[in-house]
Amino acid sequence: MSSTPTINDAKAYRQACVIADRQIQKLSEVCPEALGTEFLQSGRTMFMWGVFAEMTGDDQRSFKLLARYLREHAKVDSELSECQAGLIAAASKWNDMVKEVSNRGRQAYRENDDDQLGRVVLFLLEHMGLDEDMSRQQVTEIYQ
Repeated sequence: MSSTPTINDAKAYRQACVIADRQIQKLSEVCPEALGTEFLQSGRTMFMWGVFAEMTGDDQRSFKLLARYLREHAKVDSELSECQAGLIAAASKWNDMVKEVSNRGRQAYRENDDDQLGRVVLFLLEHMGLDEDMSRQQVTEIYQ
């Protein structure tokens, strides 16, 4: 039995959008060049899976909420948003990178911590060698 309190989908969606906006705002203040990168868009999807999973404790609801978030908030094509949500939902069970990034989303929800998306950037830089688009030193100094 999950200890996650019941939250309706409308409230979960609104709360998640607020969390995402705060995370993106914080990241834009300290490392704006990270925002436009493709890898961060993927990271944000994994991150938001964690937020919804922590809020609902239900994979099916999390999938629907993530697809909605991608479609309405991140402005991803409707068909693609469902594909992305499905891929992240499946990968969250076995892929260590998705688990790590989605755990940051879980922490952001539980701890009201606005630095988690920045830590996702740092994680991706360290584990995927994607530091040519931004300063690893700048991100490291802020989020460690």
